[in-house]
Amino acid sequence: MSLYQRLTDIRATMKSRIEEALGDRINACIIGHKSLSKYLKPPLIWILPQASTIDNESFAINEQWNLIFIIFAVVKSTRDDEEARQEVEKLCIDAVGSLLVKDTLRDRDLDGLISTIYREEWLPGDSRIIDVDEALYGAAHRLRLNFQNTEVT
Repeated sequence: MSLYQRLTDIRATMKSRIEEALGDRINACIIGHKSLSKYLKPPLIWILPQASTIDNESFAINEQWNLIFIIFAVVKSTRDDEEARQEVEKLCIDAVGSLLVKDTLRDRDLDGLISTIYREEWLPGDSRIIDVDEALYGAAHRLRLNFQNTEVT
């Protein structure tokens, strides 16, 4: 499998697992930064690729890739702050859980596309007031996905 195809498949698998697990609890699952984000209606999950590292300490053709993603949950609420915070945190935790477990079995390799997934950072629920009656609440997990790539011609 080419490196490009693997990276494409990783993103697609993450998106489909989250959509399948959360179903009608979300209106959208988006990969990357969208310029028309003001038109998206929460609740939603954002899969945000970040700068990633590649370890190639030897002269071998193998590279250890460390892909970094932020899984960011967003809800809009007119309710109590604590209730909305709990909702967005649960949504984020469930989204990440869908990447770690499949069919009730622990599966941290995304169907063989990667070696494993690690949770690296948790950003608890917080709010941003958008007008007098509504606020957006967000929570996020930073994940590191590891895999080995062998360059072939």
